[in-house]
Amino acid sequence: MADDPFLLPLIERRDRARDQFATLGDLRPGSLIPNWRKCGKPNCHCAREGSKGHGPSYLLARTLDGKTRSVRVRAKDLDEVRQQVGEYGRFREMSLEFLEASEALAAARLQRGRDAEAQGGEKGGTSMKRSRRKPRPRSRV
Repeated sequence: MADDPFLLPLIERRDRARDQFATLGDLRPGSLIPNWRKCGKPNCHCAREGSKGHGPSYLLARTLDGKTRSVRVRAKDLDEVRQQVGEYGRFREMSLEFLEASEALAAARLQRGRDAEAQGGEKGGTSMKRSRRKPRPRSRV
């Protein structure tokens, strides 16, 4: 059934989606969140009314076991972390495409099997009766 021309486009779609995973770089789940802070010094510019404060500094936030965890990202690491978060977004999109392609292929294979059964092709069972087991002669001691 793998050589079925009807299924070939679906197989190729699934294989293309699977092959895309090899193009991924380092990835990291989460979101980068800009954060402004006030230092608490009364004479600092951040103490003035309307000031956002110092920053932005960035937090990498993600949910793990139902709790939000956040890690401060150093300014020199910001570009690299931003790229890793973007790669994770690509990974999620690729995963969805792969799942959709696999699901479509699986459904099509089941349908082709049902169609073949309805046409009298591949049957699940056999109409022949099973042969009876021959009784063994009993040994007499």
